[in-house]
Parts: sequence; C-alpha cells; structure tokens
Amino acid sequence: MGPTKFDTPSSPKVGKLLFIDACIRGDQSRTRGIALPIVAVLSTKYEVETIDLTTMDISPLSPKTYTERTEGNTPAWALESARKIAEADRIVIAAPFWDMSFPAALKAFFEQTSLYGVTFDDNGKRCIGLCKCKKVLYITTRGMDIPTGDPREQATPYIKALSYLWGLGEVTTIAAWNMDYSTPEQIEDTIEDVVKIIDTIYTQFGFKYKIELSTRPENSMGSDEDWEQATNGLKYALEKLGREYEINEGDGAFYGPKIDFHLEDSIGRTWQCGTIQLDFQLPQRFEATYVGADGEKHTPIMLHRVIFGSVERFIGILTEHFAGKFPVWLSPVQVKVLSVSEKTFSYASEVSKRLKAAGIRMELDNRDEKIGYKIREAQLEKVPYMLVLGEKESEDGTVVTVRCRDGSDAGQIKLDDFIAKVTKEIEDRS
Repeated sequence: MGPTKFDTPSSPKVGKLLFIDACIRGDQSRTRGIALPIVAVLSTKYEVETIDLTTMDISPLSPKTYTERTEGNTPAWALESARKIAEADRIVIAAPFWDMSFPAALKAFFEQTSLYGVTFDDNGKRCIGLCKCKKVLYITTRGMDIPTGDPREQATPYIKALSYLWGLGEVTTIAAWNMDYSTPEQIEDTIEDVVKIIDTIYTQFGFKYKIELSTRPENSMGSDEDWEQATNGLKYALEKLGREYEINEGDGAFYGPKIDFHLEDSIGRTWQCGTIQLDFQLPQRFEATYVGADGEKHTPIMLHRVIFGSVERFIGILTEHFAGKFPVWLSPVQVKVLSVSEKTFSYASEVSKRLKAAGIRMELDNRDEKIGYKIREAQLEKVPYMLVLGEKESEDGTVVTVRCRDGSDAGQIKLDDFIAKVTKEIEDRS
C-alpha cells in the first residue's frame, strides 16, 4: 500500500508529525486500526509525513557497512528518512509482532537511519545524533491469537536505541503502557486499586504529588453516554479514596477521560508521570467481548495505566530529586571500603566480604592512591558511607572508621554495629 493520506481542516499547524508504517507482517489491520485514528486526530495539529516500510526494500546491515560507509554508497531512502526524522516534532510508529519477534525490516530501518543520519567530525568519528527531545508513540499488537509474552519487552532494545539516537531528552518522553480490561461495574474498584499502587510507590520514593482529572476534548471519539460513564467512574473512585483533585477541562485523551499524577521534585518542579485512562474505542476495534451475568456478549472497557511513565524517565526525575544523593536503600553503592596502604589490604578485603555477606552493596578500593583522594572521589560519587581502614583498624580487627558523604566523620565504631546500622536503614528504607 502507498503512503496514507490524512485530509484535515486547514487550521494552523504547531509542528510536523512523522508516521512510520511498519505493518509488514503480523496482524496488520489491527495495528493500523489503532494507529490511523490516532494519527488522524493528531493531524489536526501537525503536518503529517509518512515513511511506508511496506513499500521499501530494506536489507539488514553487514559489518562492512559500518566501516566502509561513504556518501556514494549511502542509500537514498536512508538519507531521506533521516531527514524526515530530524525535522519531525512527533513520531508515531506502528508495527505488529509476528511470533513475538521484532519486525526485521523495522530493526534494519532503525539501524540504517541511525548510521546514515548522523554527522561526523574531521576524523570520521560519530559526533551527534539526528535530533533531540522527540516524543515517540510506539504502537504494537500481538500477531498471534495466543499471547505467550509481552511484545513491549521485545521492542525495548530498539526503543532504547531510539532514545540514544535522538538524545537524552527522548528518555524522558517514552512511556511504557499497561492495558487491562474491565466491565462497567468494575471500573471504580479497578481504579481504586491502581491509585493505591501509585500512591504506595510515589510515597516510598518521597514524592509529593497532585492529581488532575482531564475531561472530554473537542476532538474525541465515542458517545456522550460513554464519556459521562467513564468520567463519573474516575470521579467516584477518587472521591471514595478521599483524594483531592483538580478538573482539567478538555485535556482528556481523544478516546476517553484520564487521571494524571504530577510529581513535585525537591526544587518544586512538577512532572507528569502516572496516568489512568479509560478507553471505550480500542475494545470495539479489537472486537473484544466477554460474557456477562445475563449470558450475553458485551464489550469491555480498556484501562490504560502508567505508574512510572517509563523506568528511564522516572530514574531521571528521581536522580534530580535527590541531586544524586540517594537514600541508603536506593544507592547503587551503599558503602565504599578504602584501604590506607598495602598493610591494610588484607583487612579491607575481610571487611568487604562481611559487608557483602550481609547483603550490603559495596565496593573495595585497594588502589595505591592517597586516602584523601579516595575519600574525595567517593564523596563525588555520592556514596553514603566510606570505611577508612588504617593500621589501627587493621590491628584491632573489629573496628572501622566511618566517613559520610556530607564530609562528616562518624569516628571509629565496631564493624558489627556498623553492619547492623546500615542493614536497618535498608530495611526501614529511611
């Protein structure tokens, strides 16, 4: 099939949208049935260009291609595709899965636009990627009747490759979505459960947050009755839980109302992460049904739920929230063992084994460097605790000198007492 045309009203456009149609194998009609209405709605705001992989002959790259690349052997389609990607403000990718494998043509497309769409310095080294801060919507469906796995997991390596290619800003915009089905009678209880999960996670990480309930936008799908039922279901669930919320008129998704969770970080910035969205449209397009208590078939309601937004994005927000100074339970390295000289290497190794046996994440630094340099390096790495082991500690064999990342000196304490203290902080998540 040729490029899809989107006829939209002649209203002012706010940017360019690129639609990558990779529906080559698998359940093509189902995936396109989801993607095309989304692109059609977005085309009211964006100028739409299409890259149609179904009409392109894309071969996987050979190892030689990477080392022998010149302008003369660069495929025209790769340069043109790279240009479209670079100019796009939003990108929608539609690709069904077949037997749970990532589409080979789409993989080759990503690889080649990555290769040919970059610029090189005078020495021939890769210096910058295509562009930054894109928002990508990746749409996929299973290409088989019996779900044996989650296709999103298959896509992860390539979505991460896109993030790298288009700059760090892309990591903060990719969303990992979970979808559940619900009957109309189950809406409130299901939403309550998801809100409780989100609250537990955000509270554990020390985030304050506010809730917004977004209602029907001007451009939307579905009947007034469906929208009213969905919006009331969200309202009643929040009110039953005693949650305060603000109404965000007209900012719902085109297929249903939503609840958005906005985190507040340590310097007062807000980040929209979690969301709960009710969708009456996709179940109809999927022709999904269930048998109700009356013995008749009914169409369920789809619940889109996102807690982190994406793990990469959430980690970015979390890192800035703590300014890298993670609490002990969350720190990648909780304790660094620093030997003062070769004479204490043996005791430092023994202490490291004790810490590791207690389940504490630690690193041993036995390098032949000055102790002041080692301490400073550990502080810059935001390691919560440093154990400085000199000859006195080594001769005693039961004590350690504790330094903290804020520069304070906790002095000499028993190793057993230190292990008990850190273990408790980890268990309490304090």
